[in-house]
Amino acid sequence: MNYLVSYDSNGNPYIVRSDGAAIPIDARNSDFRIFLAWNAQQSTPLDYTTTIAPQGLPVAQIAANAAAARLKTNFATLTANEKDIVLVLRAIIVNLN
Repeated sequence: MNYLVSYDSNGNPYIVRSDGAAIPIDARNSDFRIFLAWNAQQSTPLDYTTTIAPQGLPVAQIAANAAAARLKTNFATLTANEKDIVLVLRAIIVNLN
C-alpha cells in the first residue's frame, strides 16, 4: 500500500491511500494509525501537517483532470503501479470538486 498527501478546498491536508481511499488526519482513525506506521518507515516521510494556500488548488485540479483523462483511455495497458496512480488521481479530483 502507498500513500500521498492531498488537500481539501480549504488547503488542509489529508491522506490518500493507493486504493483511492481518503484518510482523515485523526489519531482515532485506524487507517491513519496504519499510515503513521508506514510513514515512519519511509526514507523521506510525507509531510501531512502543512497546509497550503487555497488559491493553489485549481492548478492541481486541472493537472489531475488532464492526467486522469489521458490515462483513462489506456487503462487496460497500464501497470499495477500506474493503475494505483490513476485511482489516486481520481480520489483527488473527487475531493477537489
